[in-house]
Amino acid sequence: MADNFGKFVGATTENLGSILKTSTGIDSEFKLIKIEGGDVDDVKTALSSHPLAIQAEFKSGFSGGVLFLFKVEDINALADIFIGGPGTRSPDLTADMKDAAAEIFNQVGGGLKTQLSIDFGIPVALGPFDLRNFASEGTQGVVSFLKFGPVQIARLSMKVTTAIDSDFYLASSSIQPPKAAAEEAVSAARAQQAATADAAAGHPNLDLLMDVRLPVTIRFGATTMILRDVLKLGTGSLIELTKTENEPVELLVNEKLLARGEVVVVDGNYAIRILEVESQASRIRSLG
Repeated sequence: MADNFGKFVGATTENLGSILKTSTGIDSEFKLIKIEGGDVDDVKTALSSHPLAIQAEFKSGFSGGVLFLFKVEDINALADIFIGGPGTRSPDLTADMKDAAAEIFNQVGGGLKTQLSIDFGIPVALGPFDLRNFASEGTQGVVSFLKFGPVQIARLSMKVTTAIDSDFYLASSSIQPPKAAAEEAVSAARAQQAATADAAAGHPNLDLLMDVRLPVTIRFGATTMILRDVLKLGTGSLIELTKTENEPVELLVNEKLLARGEVVVVDGNYAIRILEVESQASRIRSLG
């Protein structure tokens, strides 16, 4: 479990740094100081110096959730940098800064669910994040605010330009996939290995096709429209697709479904991080 929490902490700091770099072009540094206790009393102790709580629940993959604890001044500076400011520090969290902070951590959550899905081999959904400032109300509302029981807490350092040189806390429930999900993942892997072997046996000349170029398409969603509505389209028109915000996009090769994934930004360009891949046998059959 400790190794899993270490993976989780590493994925969190990597995503936080990546989002700041992508959004602002600014380099940042996040490092683990130490792993501390892990119950509600430890959270209350940390809140005395870091009263800004940011949490989200796992919707699938794991039980429980994730909790960040920051100093209010640090979150204000971080949010200000995120929206293009110099990193102004303030003891008061305004509505605009709260919205900016929520956006930062919802993006972190998006990256986390992708990384955890890859690391543990199961679909993971996390969020949205909820913010609350305990600076003025003390810690009596912590139990009702927390939607899960934290069992691990890490203290981390962060440096962002000259505006932030501080620390924060990261707590989580047990980062351990449910047994059933783990067993299902193993079974699926074995089934895919068997299908791959069968597919290779049935296509001995497949190597001859390996250099063939195929069109690749990313499909965000689809819908149908009547001609009257199509003719009304203009600048600023909105078209609602039949896909929700948290659903993965589809990767089509030669108009056949190959995989599903999540859209990310790499060096300023859109990319897709694969979360689910169709079996090799299915892919070979679709080529026909």
